Parts: sequence; structure tokens; C-alpha cells
Amino acid sequence: MKNHILQAAEELRYVLGCFLEYSATKNQPERYFSDSGPLGCGSVNPEHLGRWPGWRRSSPLREDGVMVRILMLSVAFVLAVSAGAEGATSRKRNTSVQERTSPHQAAQEQDEFRSCDVAVREFVQGRKEAAALPIKEVKVDGLRMTLNFIHPYGESGDTPPNLAFTRGESIEERRKALNEAKQKVRTLAEAAKTGNVWYVIVLNKGGTSIDERRSSTSGQTTENQPSAEAVVMASIEGRCITISQYEAIPLGSLNEDLRRVLGQTEREASPIEAPSPIEVPPQPPPS
Repeated sequence: MKNHILQAAEELRYVLGCFLEYSATKNQPERYFSDSGPLGCGSVNPEHLGRWPGWRRSSPLREDGVMVRILMLSVAFVLAVSAGAEGATSRKRNTSVQERTSPHQAAQEQDEFRSCDVAVREFVQGRKEAAALPIKEVKVDGLRMTLNFIHPYGESGDTPPNLAFTRGESIEERRKALNEAKQKVRTLAEAAKTGNVWYVIVLNKGGTSIDERRSSTSGQTTENQPSAEAVVMASIEGRCITISQYEAIPLGSLNEDLRRVLGQTEREASPIEAPSPIEVPPQPPPS
């Protein structure tokens, strides 16, 4: 396309040169026209002379009209070629941008857990007795520096106090760390309003979490009571952040509807222990 534009520009330059030279010598047409076509035009490529077939000397008015029409057609042709080339380049550029951005955007928009798509499923480990609940609200206790996450079946309970700001050596450093922690809490609350925070809970039928069972080295037996463990995850600025973890949650502390979601009945959640037998001391025989 670029070569076509250059060729059209060269033709336009040729026609303009001829027109200007003809205008300067139109009072002496025998210096410009012959029986085979136009002469002169400066140092123009002789190949262009074959583009004027059938020309004969005629009246100056006819010659002027022909040159004007040729000039107008040449200008229109160059403008059309230039507009076509610019439109094709623009379409190609837009298509290439769409091809680069569309697959990435589609992959980000498809998953319901945003950037926590991998972390949530890794925590669940394919277990049926699990649920990922969206956080509707974050309750902040600014005095104790704790959080409580509200989900459709209740609340998570208070997190451990965030006292990381106390590690600073000076008051200024601790105040700066405290302000940064408060800003993170505000960002987390905004993420919850837009549906980017989840309370992921799974049931442990063995009574202890997987990590506890792996790290346990004692030979003592524990009660085989089912419990739950949970984690709060947030998708913020394209990163998945683990906010808090809850281990060994008693099923009796969970909402009844949430226990049903985890596949537990009321009997399994609150097992009734059989009363231990009462030892009666032997009675002496009557005398």
C-alpha cells in the first residue's frame, strides 16, 4: 500500500509539472504539443509520455479543460488511495490490540473467585463437605484491632488482634505501621462490598485438621469428633491474600443451615453421650 501511495504521488507531481509548464507556454502551443502528445514537462520520466494517446493540437480552451480535468482526477485518486491505506492500517492496529487483550481479559472474567481461583480450590481439596461463602460485611474493632466477617450463614468470629504495628522501635514507626494497617482494613472492607472476599469452610470428619494430623507425634488418641476449619481470602489488585485462618471450629458453634450445607445433621453435630454406668457397692447380707 505504501508503494501505491508513492507511485500516486509521483504521478501527481508529473501532472502538476506538466500543467504548470503548459500554463507558462500556452500562448505558444507548438512548443508544448506534437502530433503524438505533450512535450516538455522538464526532466520527467519519458515512460509517462505514453500515457497521452490520441492527443492532437486543438484550441487553447479545450487544452485548458483537459488539463484541469486530469489534475482533478489525479488529486482525487491520491486522496482515495491515502484514505484507504490509513483505514487499513487503523483496522489492522485495532485488530492486533484486540487479539492481544481479549484472551487475557476473558480468562480473568471467567472465574467467580477472581485471583483466588487456585487458592480456594487448593484449600477445599475436592471435598464435598465444603462451602465458599461471600463476605457481605467486615466488622472492625479499631480498639482491639480485630476483624469479624459477616457471611450469609452468620459470622466468622473475631480474628486474633493485629499487633504487628507494635514492633516499631520509635513512636513514629509504630504510628506509621498502625496507619498502614488501618488503610489495609479499609481496602479489605471495600473489596467485601464488591464481592471479592470469601469465607471458605471445610469439614474435618477426623476432628483435627490435616496439618495437625501430619505434625502430631504423640501416641495418645484423640476424640473422633468432627470439626471444621476455615480461611478468609480476598482478591485485591489482582493478588489473592489470605486474611485469617480458623482451625478446629466446633460444629455446634455453626449455624444450623451452614451445618446442613456441610452435610451434617443435628445428631452428628451434637452427639449425645451415653451416661456412664453407676457402680453400686455390694450390700452385706442381712443378719
